[in-house]
Amino acid sequence: MATYPATPLKTKNSTGVIIRSAVETDAADVLHVSKSVISEEIFQLMTNDEFTLTSDDEKKWINSFLDKPLGILLVAEVNGRVVGLLDFHIGHRQRISHVGDFAVSILKEFRNLGIGSLLLQSLISWAISTKQIEKINLQVHSTNQHAIQTYLKNGFVIEGIRKKELKYSSNEYVDAILMARFLV
Repeated sequence: MATYPATPLKTKNSTGVIIRSAVETDAADVLHVSKSVISEEIFQLMTNDEFTLTSDDEKKWINSFLDKPLGILLVAEVNGRVVGLLDFHIGHRQRISHVGDFAVSILKEFRNLGIGSLLLQSLISWAISTKQIEKINLQVHSTNQHAIQTYLKNGFVIEGIRKKELKYSSNEYVDAILMARFLV
């Protein structure tokens, strides 16, 4: 069972935040964060129309992480409210079982406080402790410069670019930046 203990930390403006593993009772809050971020229609792979999950679906998703020793779902909690999340999955084949990918979502009003970095640092710490995870991958929209800078500050490197990977409209494309951090 992959878990991360509740860890009290501070944001850039000294607001208290707790980073911990998600639990089933977080389903409504996790759903709210996901819906809020996706509804912005920017920086996410999924569109608002595609997001049809319910609170019960979120409970199942949260519980699925508890059955994976090398996958984890972290939440950032401020004043008892889930304001961000990070989900990490390893490869499902033997040759990529040392590598994983993650995604982050943070409510708009809690961005630029360092919560993304705290989630990321918690993931890195946890991944190092597993002794099996050797590399963490991500894909980020080329237009999300703030996120790219956060990843670079946390030891990630750019491995490549997928040109016109994301299609926002019939004539609007965005490149995907592929980044990774090696743990060994």
